[in-house]
Amino acid sequence: MSTLDAGSVLMRRPSRSAATTMFSTEVFDKEVVPSSLGSIAPILRIASEVENERPRVAYLCRFYAFEKAHRLDPGSSGRGVRQFKTTLLQRLERDNASSLASRVKKTDAREIESYYQQYYEHYVRELDQGDQADRAQLAKAYQTAGVLFEVLCAVNKNEKVEEVAPEIIAAAKDVQQKKEIYIPYNILPLDSAGASQSIMQLEEVKAAVSAFCNTHGLNWPTTFEPHRQKAGDLDLLDWLRAMFGFQKDNVRNQREGIVLLLANNHIKLHPRPEPLNKTDQNFSPLQTCHSFPVIFSLLDDRAVDKVMNKIFKNYRTWCKFLGRKHSLRLPQGSQEIQQRKILYMGLYLLIWGEAANVRFMPECLCYIFHNMAYELHGLLAGNVSIVTGENIKPSYGGDDEAFLRKVISPIYHVIDKGRKAAQNIPSTGSTGKSNFVETRSFWHIFRSFDRLWTFYIIALQAMVIIAWREPDITDIFKGAVISRISSVFITAAVLRFLQSLLDLILNFPGYHRWRFTEVLRNVLKLITTLAWAVILPFCYWNSSSKAPGNIKNMFPFLKKEIEGIPPLYLMAVALYIVPNLLAAVVFIFPMIRRWIENSDWHIIRLLLWWSQPRIYVGRGMHESQFALFKYTLFWVLLFCCKFATGYFILISPLIKPTKDIMDIKKVKYTWHEFFPQAKHNYGAVASLWAPVILVYFMDSQIWYAIFSTVCGGVLGAFDRLGEIRTLGMLRSRFQSLPGAFNTYLVPTEKTRKKGFSLSKRFAEVVTILWSNYLDIVILSDEKAHDNNAILPLGYCKQEKEMDLLLVPYSSDPGLKLIQWPPFLLASKIPVALNMAAEFRTKDSDLWKRICADDYMKCAVIECYETFKIVLNALVVGESEKRIIGIIIKEIEIHVSKSTFLSNFRMGALPTFCKTFVELVTILKDPEPAKKGTVVLLLQDMFEVVTRDMMVNEIRELVELIHSNKESGRQLFVGTDAKPAIMFPVPVSAHWEEQIRRLHLLLTVRESAIDVPTNLEARRRIAFFTNSLFMDMPRAPGVRKMLSFSVMTPYYSEETVYSKSDLEMENEDGVSIIYYLQKIYPDEWNNFIERLNCQKESEVWENEENILQLRHWVSLRGQTLCRTVRGMMYYRRALKLQAFLDIANESEILEGYKAISAPSEEDKKSQRSVHAQLDAMADMKFTYVATCQNYGNQKRCGDRRATDILNLMVNNPSLRVAYIDEVEEGDGEKVQKVYYSVLVKAVDNRDQIYGLSWLVIVALMIVLKIVSMGRKKFSADFQLMFRLLKLCLFIGSVVTLVLLFMLCSLTVGDIFQCLLAYIPTGWAILQIAQACRPVIKKIGMWGSCKALGRGFEYMMGVFIFTPIAVLAWFPFVSEFQTRLLFNQAFSRGLQIQRILSGGKKNK
Repeated sequence: MSTLDAGSVLMRRPSRSAATTMFSTEVFDKEVVPSSLGSIAPILRIASEVENERPRVAYLCRFYAFEKAHRLDPGSSGRGVRQFKTTLLQRLERDNASSLASRVKKTDAREIESYYQQYYEHYVRELDQGDQADRAQLAKAYQTAGVLFEVLCAVNKNEKVEEVAPEIIAAAKDVQQKKEIYIPYNILPLDSAGASQSIMQLEEVKAAVSAFCNTHGLNWPTTFEPHRQKAGDLDLLDWLRAMFGFQKDNVRNQREGIVLLLANNHIKLHPRPEPLNKTDQNFSPLQTCHSFPVIFSLLDDRAVDKVMNKIFKNYRTWCKFLGRKHSLRLPQGSQEIQQRKILYMGLYLLIWGEAANVRFMPECLCYIFHNMAYELHGLLAGNVSIVTGENIKPSYGGDDEAFLRKVISPIYHVIDKGRKAAQNIPSTGSTGKSNFVETRSFWHIFRSFDRLWTFYIIALQAMVIIAWREPDITDIFKGAVISRISSVFITAAVLRFLQSLLDLILNFPGYHRWRFTEVLRNVLKLITTLAWAVILPFCYWNSSSKAPGNIKNMFPFLKKEIEGIPPLYLMAVALYIVPNLLAAVVFIFPMIRRWIENSDWHIIRLLLWWSQPRIYVGRGMHESQFALFKYTLFWVLLFCCKFATGYFILISPLIKPTKDIMDIKKVKYTWHEFFPQAKHNYGAVASLWAPVILVYFMDSQIWYAIFSTVCGGVLGAFDRLGEIRTLGMLRSRFQSLPGAFNTYLVPTEKTRKKGFSLSKRFAEVVTILWSNYLDIVILSDEKAHDNNAILPLGYCKQEKEMDLLLVPYSSDPGLKLIQWPPFLLASKIPVALNMAAEFRTKDSDLWKRICADDYMKCAVIECYETFKIVLNALVVGESEKRIIGIIIKEIEIHVSKSTFLSNFRMGALPTFCKTFVELVTILKDPEPAKKGTVVLLLQDMFEVVTRDMMVNEIRELVELIHSNKESGRQLFVGTDAKPAIMFPVPVSAHWEEQIRRLHLLLTVRESAIDVPTNLEARRRIAFFTNSLFMDMPRAPGVRKMLSFSVMTPYYSEETVYSKSDLEMENEDGVSIIYYLQKIYPDEWNNFIERLNCQKESEVWENEENILQLRHWVSLRGQTLCRTVRGMMYYRRALKLQAFLDIANESEILEGYKAISAPSEEDKKSQRSVHAQLDAMADMKFTYVATCQNYGNQKRCGDRRATDILNLMVNNPSLRVAYIDEVEEGDGEKVQKVYYSVLVKAVDNRDQIYGLSWLVIVALMIVLKIVSMGRKKFSADFQLMFRLLKLCLFIGSVVTLVLLFMLCSLTVGDIFQCLLAYIPTGWAILQIAQACRPVIKKIGMWGSCKALGRGFEYMMGVFIFTPIAVLAWFPFVSEFQTRLLFNQAFSRGLQIQRILSGGKKNK
């Protein structure tokens, strides 16, 4: 993205940094760096990062930054440089003494050297772990190490240190090599370090990259990056850069773009190209470019041809338009053809990338490419110059940035000169532009719609003539009627002359800029229309008798009139309408018009010159024949209705009153001065016809509205729009969703695989798609701060409504049925229970009534099957399992024989169900203390079945019960050795989901049908489900989809509201938060509930709550925030669709939820499914927000820049494009240079664990001092020992206060430190216990015991703080009192022993 500004230096892309910049989660440096000193920003950033750990290193970094700033701008001529230097110098003077005191080594050189070595060995090398390495962190680490070495060299130079340790030199060389490898990238890491990335493992990407590595036969300049030539690390675009002088970052950008284009087209080919051989799967074309063409040929020529035809379609048309032969010349050898095509495509896109605003002139781009492609052909063919006798080279040379300076800049300056000249032209009463000047007038209403006005006036004239004569339908085309009607051509000629005259008058101020041919065309049109306006009336009013004799002899038909029309007039009309007839034919048949506009015949060009100016842009852009037919039919029907209504309702009824008025003679007016000597009542006629004429001209809008509504309704009905408009319609059509999902959202190749049935596909695919859509539409805002989450809207009350809408993620293989969402099954079980309890006839009749409602049938079967699953998991005793098995077997036998109602009494079924609901409620929130209640509920259920429901006893069951009675053991009680039930049941996500769903099926009532309650959520769900039944094409696999990018323009509006913005009131006294609370009342209540706030004022008491409130308001009131969230749904949908493409059946059964929340190992691994999904989403979708003012906001530390960065961090596919304004010095002159920048954010993970070890060491030293002091000084020097303790305590408090004030320490940081301290300290204690003899010998056992006491104290505080708080409540204190006195009485009122502990062993 590049823009130009008049009066400023032409923009170029920066070579110092990549076109894609990476940021960490910390927003910007604390020091705001002027644009002319941008190169020192990394130094200051590193100084800020290391300041807490090594203050002297940070001081040295800042000192080196000051020296470098002075070298870059010694005169401080840049904007803000003087102030920046002053501020930095003041800080250096302030930090010198304190940093020097905290220096670890003796000299600054040793200080920076030791820190550099420590950073390289303990951080950089630990990060670099092969495939598991975090590329973003590695890139930042190597950049930091490079800056530290630069500072190290400067410090050594200042202190005159001549020798540097060999290990430092070796580390610096390694860092320098890795810095060149780990360069920032946008989507594709096209470097040797990126070969292991998941996106680079795709076959289509490998194939596309391999084509770029084919540099066979290209002659390289010896001075162009010799080290990369030697390493074989250059490709085709690097050769174009070397030859034509393109910018380095432009080459990187276009390389990635062409690779993506070729890769996406390669994978979509049919028949599919040959895949890589098994032995070549691990091949990476990034690692060995030059040797690649000899071994491999991966990219299909069809993909290259397809992309090339798209890119050069406009160029070929331009060459044909000018009658020139294009410069796309291909060699004879088949092996070099693909290379030549890619070179041509790369050349065109590199021209486009640096063309700046010139790219808005496509003819100019074609001209530049035409000449440069000719030079490229000469370079590749080895042509020799006639003048110099040497090989042909680019005319402007191939030095760095030569194309921008020597090709684009001169063109831009010419354009800028023309713009300035246009601004100096005075304008009065008109609007002036460079190529278009017009006079403002109301006549534009007629001139802009002249054909419509002409048609209406002619039709009005014809209808008035017909109505005046009042003929029969058969007499319209006879005699005087047709003769009068033919006068409409005279009216048309007069109106056409008026239109030509208006063209000349309204465009007159700009005629001095027109070409002579354009002026001549307009003058000739005026003369021609004037001639026809004279000829047609003359021929109409002169009969054939006055025609010259020689003309009568030449045209015999002139001797006789045709139906009262003068033959000479008829001939003139025929000649007059010939152009209109030709235009009508061309309009009806767009292929003829397209051929005419693209034709190069001179006669065709002459005709086009008369009808329209000959321009290149916009030629041949017409609708299809069928679309034009529909359009014409629409307007024909509309005009038929309009004119029929106008004739019979408006015009015909006025003819007789008009005649009657006109027959009145000798009218005498009271106001005779207005109508002196009037013989007819013209005023009455005018007043009669005026409103009718107005209605006639304006009723087209009414007819258009009617026809648009009718046609839209018909087309919508055929396209099935609005088929599902309400939740009631959704419930009635929900059974059709599985087929719709499979038809439109599952790729064809997937559905044709063996083993996939419709019921299975619903459980696997529909569950995933439906649940993920509900997450997007109506999930709460709980993931608002998760970097991997999209900010949802929060339409539902927590998870209550979501549970009713969701389909289980992981369906039970044992359930051979479709598990519908619970909101469809609401009240089905209670109704079925009542129906069964009251039913007295046959089993088949009861089952028929249940099966009449499919949802009831599914609910009954699912509850029964889940009931068996619950008993099987809960009951583990052998006797109990046998008893349950016998009962279930008996039930199923009678059900299969249709004798269930005759062997079981259904009256007790509601009682049984009520008991089972109580059991499920306990299982939903299990507590070990409720195990006895579970036993009682199981026994109650057993007795209800055996005593109240069974008609006949089962002998085997009776024997088992008697055997248990004889052994003296109650059912479901068990013993410690052999428990009868397992409670609590081992919890898993699947078990919790089953129990929660079963509880809903048993308890939900009719009110659950109305979920979701939010109207917007209802609308979205209805819209989504309705779209599934529309006429859509079948979905291809994600890898075969078209790739697309979305761009949103943005200047400097608020992205996330601040706290003050929320509370600010407008002139009406209404704040933003108040307005949104009233607009979204239910969502506000859900938000308050989610934050666990009882009232609104509690939201403002917590900073975290305020942050969530800002996001909640911004998602409903800010355009960019809402737009970014909506666009990110594309990425989420692509990942979901890709999961369905690549996942096998077992992975689909596990659910997408397991993939969308990967482990840390899966995030780092490039072979995981998570990494593959990210790669496919990156291949297909990118979202760019053009934040024009982002660079200025970032330099100024504006909060809006922070908000934009947060958006990038939270949304991985978001890119921000902006123009960065930098001041660069050229001697004493400072000029502005504009960089086009594309940035993305990289999440920065914490690396704070080594700090906990430092804390442990400090604590061990303190504890050792205390323990030694207790032994040696506690008896003799108690006062001094206690003063030592006091000093340690005061020192700790002062340290905390200083950390809070100077280092922005927060309470959350303290808890984080504690969490980091606990596992480290515990590990030390465990090691000390294992090595107790050694620890005692070195005298550290006392310190370990003191550390252990500290842990005991800390854990005691954590455990007993809640107890101490609860002790203030009366019921807790009473319990403690009773417990205390019970022990007192049991021990004989020996209170001292109770308070001191348990009984001592004697």
